[in-house]
Amino acid sequence: MSKRDYWSDILKLADKKGVIKPITNIKERRPLEKYLAKGLKLSIPVINRLLLEWEKEGKIILERNFFPPKIVGLEILSEWKTPERKEKQLSAFNKKQEKNRVLVLIDLENLLRGVKSSSPKEFSVEEGFNKFIGQVTEDVGSIIKGFVFAPPHLASLYANEFYKMGFFTILCPKIKNKGSEDQDSVDKVLQKLGCKEISHNPSLTHICLGSGDKDFSDLIQEAKLTGLKIMILAGSIPSLASDVIKLADKNPKTGKKLIYLFSQTED
Repeated sequence: MSKRDYWSDILKLADKKGVIKPITNIKERRPLEKYLAKGLKLSIPVINRLLLEWEKEGKIILERNFFPPKIVGLEILSEWKTPERKEKQLSAFNKKQEKNRVLVLIDLENLLRGVKSSSPKEFSVEEGFNKFIGQVTEDVGSIIKGFVFAPPHLASLYANEFYKMGFFTILCPKIKNKGSEDQDSVDKVLQKLGCKEISHNPSLTHICLGSGDKDFSDLIQEAKLTGLKIMILAGSIPSLASDVIKLADKNPKTGKKLIYLFSQTED
């Protein structure tokens, strides 16, 4: 991506009150990032990054629908006309900043393996993701970044769906070990990128690991040392390693472990 400043472009799209809403009818609202991506000729992940940066800087307030989860509008702080309104909206913004911010790291092959082992029925990855995103948004807070790590054959099948939901797909091909045997590269890539994201995003409050594999326990321990709460997404309960279950934190509202199932129907 170029270093061009798209802030002036956003200002041109706003109305006199500093508001951008693609459609005012709630039932027909489109995701704001899709509308902006088309208008500015940028990808949806880039638009999401810009919106989150501007929100963090206090330039905008984002309006979100929780079901289905999507950003449907924004208000621009610099366009507000009266000191009273600006003070009120800044207070609302600061309260939003106190909410939880979640980083999601998903080992797709591990999740799908867990789903298949527990249910032979046809499974929709898109519906599974939508259910998970809705639950996290309601229970914990906003997902500010999401990464899906997958081998080439799975990435080619689902990358488009992940892109629409604002998740980055990270291609993880098999690599040869010293014995010339194919070895999975997801563990190494996921942990390396996860540690990088934790160090570069001090506003994070939670990290969600989409795997039941205990091989990621080092990453989870690193996250705990940084003060992050741990969430787990699994294909099924039987696919969860007991060590991983122990590492998950509890939801302060319910007292239950922050463990979610990658399923269209199960809770």
